[in-house]
This record gives sequence, C-alpha cells and structure tokens, in this order.
Amino acid sequence: MDPLLSPLSSSPPPPLKPTTTFYYRLGLFTSVAANLGFAITGLFFFFVTSNEFPNPPTPVPHFNGSCPYARNTTSTAGTVEFSAYDVGPTHIKLCWPVMAHAERDNAPYQVEVDDWYTHRTSFRTAYAGALNDITLTNLLPGQPIHVRLKVNTHVSPGSAIRTSETLALFTNNATYCGNPIDMLILRNASHMNMPVLLQNCAFATNMVTCIEQSLGFSKGCSTCFAGENSCIIKNCVDKNKFICLTKPKSTMCKRCINDYCMPPTAKCAGVPLWALNITSFPLTPS
Repeated sequence: MDPLLSPLSSSPPPPLKPTTTFYYRLGLFTSVAANLGFAITGLFFFFVTSNEFPNPPTPVPHFNGSCPYARNTTSTAGTVEFSAYDVGPTHIKLCWPVMAHAERDNAPYQVEVDDWYTHRTSFRTAYAGALNDITLTNLLPGQPIHVRLKVNTHVSPGSAIRTSETLALFTNNATYCGNPIDMLILRNASHMNMPVLLQNCAFATNMVTCIEQSLGFSKGCSTCFAGENSCIIKNCVDKNKFICLTKPKSTMCKRCINDYCMPPTAKCAGVPLWALNITSFPLTPS
C-alpha cells in the first residue's frame, strides 16, 4: 500500500451518550382577529435527546521519516528536487538540498501548493524564504494536494526561476470525518443545503441516523455533527436567550457557535478548525 494513502478506519465510533434536555422551542404563529388585527405568540415545549461528543482515538502515524538530504547537501547544478518525508492528516514535512550559495539569492525558495478543497485550480505560495526544511500545517485530512518547489537564482540578465516537477500527495485520513467521502460532502456543503438539513435533524428521534441518511455522512462523522447540534441547543439556545432560534443568521449566533461548538466538533471530526468556522466558511447551521 502507498504509505501516503491511509485506509478508512474500520473501527466503529463509540455510541453516543444520550441525556435528556428540557428545551423550550419558541414557535411563532399569527392569529389575525376580526377588527383587532393582533398577533399571538405561542410557546411550545419539546423534550429532545442531547448527544455528547465522542472521544476520537489517537490516530496511527503514517509515513513518518526523516529528511533524505544531509544538512550540508547541495543541489546538482541546474536541477530542482525536493522530498516529502513526513505526511500526517493535517501536515506535510518537506525538505530539499541547499542550493550553492554562489548561485542563489538570500531567500531563494518558494513552496507552492494547489487547493482542491476550496476549489482553487492554480498554485499559490505556501512558503517563501531561505530554509530548506519546512512543515505545511493546517491541511485537511484525506485530501489530494500538489506541491512544487521554485528556486530563485541571482537576479542577473538571463537568470530564471527554476521549478521542480509537481509532487502529488494525499494527506492521511483522520477520525471521524477526515476521509475522502466525508470531506467531499463537507466540501459541497454550501451547495447541498447542509445547514437546513442539519437543523432539521436536531429534533429527530435518532439524530445520528437522520444526519447519516439526510447528508450521506458516515456514522462516525454523523456522530460529530449530532454532537454539534446538541451543543448549539445547550449553549446558544438554552443558555443564550434563544439567540440562535430567534436570530439564527445573526452575528451573535454565529459567534456563539464558533466559541462553544466548533472546537469540539473539529476535534471530533479530525479537521482543522478553519474548515468549520462559520464566519468564514458556510458549513454549519447559520
């Protein structure tokens, strides 16, 4: 098996820990009376089952090595080569031979990557500087990534930027959502009405099954988003003056979800927090 590709976890997620929460759901209805024209606001009461976040198992490291180039190794004249020597769910370590000082500028190296997840089709600079051993961090698990190295030679007439061949990699999988199938669903969340579908499952008898069937997530990943739903009800409805019920698209609601519910959801899902932050990327109820 390619060491850069880790299989989907075969271990089932731990069962949810159900607790009963007495939840006041504010249901608004209007009754227009003859000659009076007034609105009546009703208060409905619901019992819902709350789901706590499971503790994800410690991921097994894959492709954990050391840089194949010695510290004083210099590159062959006219060539640009580099190596990925450590690949994890959210990081990739890269290194390359040092270019002979007589041939390079003080800060000659540029590492460029593409970004499949956010639909970028062109390379962007992830690092620029003089180091020849770096770590790309905050990456998404179970995802393809293409990397290339550029070396800036001395600025002189006829000099050119040397570019390596593109290296195609996959970050390792992570429990519970960090795999190609679940990440593809997350990637397309804004196009498949995910916020509404998640919100609809908040009052389902079996929240995990509802999310699994409505969105197509694996059972483990559905468990994480069931925990998120329960967290929103607990912290941003019951304890926060119903702000996410009366004003679900408000800045206050989004801030509450980001502060209380996104960190445990990201930890459970095995993805960086930025991928779930609803003030910058529409992946959760808003």
